[in-house]
Amino acid sequence: MNLPGLSLSILRQETTIEASKPLLISGRFTAFGFGLPGFIRVFVEGPSYDPEIRNFDTFSAPFSGDWSVNVLAEKEGKYLVYAKAFPPPLLPVGPPFPEPIALGPSLVESPRPPIAVGRPIPGGVGALLPTGEAVIPAPPLSPVEFTPIITVAPEIFVTIPGAPQVAAPPYVPYPAAPGVPAPPALPVPPAPKEAGIDDIRFFPDVLTPGQIATGAMDWRNPGIELTRYDLSIYFLDPGGIRYGPLQVEQDVQVSAGGRMTTALHLDTEGLPGQIYGVEAEITDPATGDSISHRIFPQRLELLGVAPEPPEPPAPLEPAALPTVTGVGIVF
Repeated sequence: MNLPGLSLSILRQETTIEASKPLLISGRFTAFGFGLPGFIRVFVEGPSYDPEIRNFDTFSAPFSGDWSVNVLAEKEGKYLVYAKAFPPPLLPVGPPFPEPIALGPSLVESPRPPIAVGRPIPGGVGALLPTGEAVIPAPPLSPVEFTPIITVAPEIFVTIPGAPQVAAPPYVPYPAAPGVPAPPALPVPPAPKEAGIDDIRFFPDVLTPGQIATGAMDWRNPGIELTRYDLSIYFLDPGGIRYGPLQVEQDVQVSAGGRMTTALHLDTEGLPGQIYGVEAEITDPATGDSISHRIFPQRLELLGVAPEPPEPPAPLEPAALPTVTGVGIVF
C-alpha cells in the first residue's frame, strides 16, 4: 500500500526496444513535492507467454528525488515495468558490497506501464514468439506524474469582543439563462484510414494471351485499429491504357499493424501481346474514397502468337487423255 503523501513516478525513454538492448527507466521519488533519498528497485515482469520477474536497483537523489537505471529484456514479447521505493538500507550497497539481504516493506509503488520488446516496425514491433512471428502494437505512453508543492497555512480567526457572530451566506450558483440550451457536444472525427502497398509479383512473369496470371500482392495496415478495405487490380499497357479491374477483393479485414498477402488470379484473354504494368488501388468500403494507390511498371509480359501459315493447296492430278478410235485407210 502506498503511504499518503508519497509519490513514485516512472518514465520510459522509448516505447519499443529490441531484445537484449538496454532501456533507460527514470522517475522521481517525492513526499509532498519534496525529493527524498531512497532505495529504488525496478521490476521487469514478462514476457506474457513465459513470465519471469527481474529486478534492477538504484538510489534516488537526496534533494531532487530523481533516479534512473538501465533495464534489460532478454526475450521478445510484452512486459510490465514498475518500481518500488524502500527506505535506504542500513548497510552500504553497491559494486564492492553485496545486495541487501532483506528489505523492509515498500513505501510506495509506481504505475505499471507496458513495453514491447522486438524489432521496431511502423506501428509496433515484430516479435519472434514461440508460436511464430507476430506483430505487437506499440503500447501507449505512460503519463508523467507531476506533484506540486502544497503549502498549508493555519486559519486565522479575528474575534472582536461584543460583536455578534454572523454566519457566512450560503453559496448560490449563478442561474443559467432561460431558454438557452446547452451547447451540443462536438462529434469526434474517426481516425483516418491508412494502407500501404509493398510489392506485386507473378510466377511466371512471361505468359501467352489467354493464360491465367498467378501472383501475389503484399500490403499492410499501418493504422492503430482493425480496418476494412476493398482491393482492385488493373493492367496497364506501355501507352497508359488501363484494363480492368481484373480482380476485386471486397471487405477485407486487417488488424492494426497487420500484413497481408493476397493471391492474384488475372485473366489475360483478349489482351494483346506486350509488356504490362500493374496498378493496385485500395479504397474505403463505406465511402469509396481511395486510401492507397500504386503502379508497378513492367511486371508481366504477354508473348504475341504469330498467325499460322495457310495450308498449301493440294497438287492437281494430270487429266487422262481421251482415247480416239479412228478408221485407217490403206493404199
